[in-house]
Amino acid sequence: AFGDDSVLVTEKLASLYGIRAGQRIVLFGQDDAGNAKGGGVELTVDGIVENYVGNVVYVGRSAWRRVEEGDPSFSTVLADVRGGTSAQKRLADELHDMDGVATVAFSSETIETYRHMLSVVNMVVVVLIVSAGALAFIVLYNLTNINITERAREIATLKVLGFTPREVNAYIFREIVLLAMLGALVGLGLGVVLEGFVVVTAEVDQVMFGRTIHWDSFVIAFVLTMVFTAVVMLVMRPKLAHIDMVESLKSNE
Repeated sequence: AFGDDSVLVTEKLASLYGIRAGQRIVLFGQDDAGNAKGGGVELTVDGIVENYVGNVVYVGRSAWRRVEEGDPSFSTVLADVRGGTSAQKRLADELHDMDGVATVAFSSETIETYRHMLSVVNMVVVVLIVSAGALAFIVLYNLTNINITERAREIATLKVLGFTPREVNAYIFREIVLLAMLGALVGLGLGVVLEGFVVVTAEVDQVMFGRTIHWDSFVIAFVLTMVFTAVVMLVMRPKLAHIDMVESLKSNE
């Protein structure tokens, strides 16, 4: 509810200054040049509101009168325009012909402008995902390769004892799959912390990115890790098959 004494602060502004509901903030009046004037007035924040572009404090009429003399003067009209771009253009032309109208701005144009500005962030995300995928594949490949190389005698012994190729593959790759699953689950937990750090670091003061990680992102990340694991196992199958039982068992022992 928004009453005459209400004071609401947008989420990004609240995070920048550590403001919480129930705290008191000091608001100053403005002169014609936009500079603060007076000694400021303390007001109690009633709540934090969701907002992603710009930092705003919403105050009721009574709260306004404590900061500025007289009643607030409203110079902006919000309208819901339907009919697409053509309807917006017709309305903009009509409004510009009216006396007293200085500027006409559409939310869709503002959204598109910020999307264009933030498109570079999408490219950074793509680079991070591709790099993370390549790193996962390389690490899994190297670990599996080392595992097979260091256990060549053990694998040769299994073959001598009559284990079929399928059983040998299952014996080795079962460990790889379990370790990959455990690593993926731990990585998802650590990823939540890292995502929070990256988002806050990449933000500018006038823009707030979404903080919510959707469940499909967790699922996709886990599935991609397991896909890389499966690819590594397919690549390593010939290496297991070509382990020579005689050569591997040759030893002074």
